[in-house]
Amino acid sequence: MYKNLVHGMYRIMSEEGLRHGIMKGLEVSALREASYSTLRLGLYEPIKHWMGATDPKTTPTWKKFTSGALAGLIGSSFANPLDLIKTRMQAAPLGESHGIGWHVRDIYHHGGLTGFYKGVIPTMTRATFVGAAYMGTYDSSKHWIINHGYMEEGTKCQFISTAITGLAMTLASSPADNVKTRI
Repeated sequence: MYKNLVHGMYRIMSEEGLRHGIMKGLEVSALREASYSTLRLGLYEPIKHWMGATDPKTTPTWKKFTSGALAGLIGSSFANPLDLIKTRMQAAPLGESHGIGWHVRDIYHHGGLTGFYKGVIPTMTRATFVGAAYMGTYDSSKHWIINHGYMEEGTKCQFISTAITGLAMTLASSPADNVKTRI
């Protein structure tokens, strides 16, 4: 149906428009990202310290990856209801456009409170992989570059660390993304 990203965007825009097409689910997507990312980023350092990490330059890599994984796991467990609503809104058939409130009522009507956690296991699995790859890779690559004397901390070091992290996140999330989306 969609040959590539540009063709898909063009087709959705021409058939469904901006608000009810290409931007469908934007509001809940923003709420989901705000809750998930706030928890994932906000919990990383406290979890790392709880695991005994005191010096960022000498913290073992496994503690960084484990802290990122746990932060992602916790964040996604709280954000799953919003993730479910976002997916339902984006996957709605052509011409069907219901608001957040409608989806909340529909999910509760058909599944009760547990209905909001449909797909929570693949969501948490994906978030665990992404959290570990994101937080662990960035923290580890940045300190590896600095500790080995390749460059000082700054914009260039952050850019290189971010590029490495982007690759790691893509490799870690793609398989789980495919499964989560299909579920």
